[in-house]
Amino acid sequence: MQTTDCAMIAHPEHPETVLLHGDKLPQAVNPYHFWQTVTPVCQTFRRQLGADVYVLRPLHTEYDDGQITNFYALALEADWTPPAGWRWVERRALPPLDRLSRQTLDGCFAWLDTDHPHRPDWYRPGWKKRAATEAAQAAQAAGYRLAAPVEQIRCWGRSAVLRLPTDRGSLYYKAVPPMFAHEPPLTDWLFRHDPATTPEVIARWENRALLLADYGGAALVNRPDVAIWEAALRRYARLQIDLSARAGELRALGVPSRGLDWVGEQIAPLLADDHMLRRGDNPLPPDDIAYLRALAPRLDDACRRLADSGIPDSLEHGDLWSGQIIVRDAGFVFTDWSDSALTHPFLSLPFFLEELPRELPDVPDARARLEAAYLDEWAAHLEQPVETLREAARLAALVYPLASALLYRQHILPKMEFQWEMENMLVYYFRALRRAAERA
Repeated sequence: MQTTDCAMIAHPEHPETVLLHGDKLPQAVNPYHFWQTVTPVCQTFRRQLGADVYVLRPLHTEYDDGQITNFYALALEADWTPPAGWRWVERRALPPLDRLSRQTLDGCFAWLDTDHPHRPDWYRPGWKKRAATEAAQAAQAAGYRLAAPVEQIRCWGRSAVLRLPTDRGSLYYKAVPPMFAHEPPLTDWLFRHDPATTPEVIARWENRALLLADYGGAALVNRPDVAIWEAALRRYARLQIDLSARAGELRALGVPSRGLDWVGEQIAPLLADDHMLRRGDNPLPPDDIAYLRALAPRLDDACRRLADSGIPDSLEHGDLWSGQIIVRDAGFVFTDWSDSALTHPFLSLPFFLEELPRELPDVPDARARLEAAYLDEWAAHLEQPVETLREAARLAALVYPLASALLYRQHILPKMEFQWEMENMLVYYFRALRRAAERA
């Protein structure tokens, strides 16, 4: 599969003037990549233009009969003269463009003319240079020496990531928006508390950014051995068990509390919210919405019974899938704590199991084995029969998509300038909720 990437590049001194290649926006065909993964975009346009460029922000993604077109606002990092075939054109003199390009350009011009209270710093001109300098200075202070220019890896409303090639391996600078302000101090605290399971923190800038060492190893998703997956879940359960006694310290770091009382209180407002239930590129049909609304009594009962299960709240990752777990010779590293909260720990398990048919298709009993690995650790700690905890896990499977949808409705989407970037997650969780209800 391939992706067509289109660039809107405004003149650095005249933002109403854009770069065209002939009579079209600059385009490049790249191997398929997630739209927020911008390394191939930067590399391809750098080769085309002979100029240093970086992604200012993703503008739009279009899906049409399996064809994916991504639009980006790019910025030049230095003065540059267009080569033959390229030209700067004022907005009022633009030639006829295809409908999608014209709409994207008009939207980008409007964006450049305005500000927004939830605009992340990396969506502003000049951020990449400032962040690269800040990261390089911290790396040098820690004894690293840059071996190549700083490279942009990821850019979207949830985070920005830069890679620093050094003489001692790569370092990664991750910036987060205010809604995830707890991630830098939490990651730093976890590294000091349990360095074997946390990325090495080289530097931290209060609540806004981290400089991390390369994880090493390989993502669990690329290690299709169910025994390794069982070991990873056992280790994660032991981490949660340990942290269940340290909720006060985590709360002091700014980790949000989103317990089951909060989830239960929000069931009715969520299911009554037509706007939220109908969002996304492929919104829920009316029958699915009616089905979810009829679930309200079951969901309320599940929250109450899970809260009465006697299992203490702990740190819950919020986005624990096999790509967030790194397998190393010494064990497992758990990454990316942006969505984490203090809540019922079992909410991590069903999300981790959600994609097993795709991730471990040749292991028919993968779900049962992985659930048992996780619950065995908790059963030993709580001195409860595993069968009792299986009932709690069944309830958590019904509650987790509800809690996740609420996270997006209450805390993520309202704090994003461009909600299209993440609104499809609502549809994902609503459909997961229906699947969980039908399985229960």
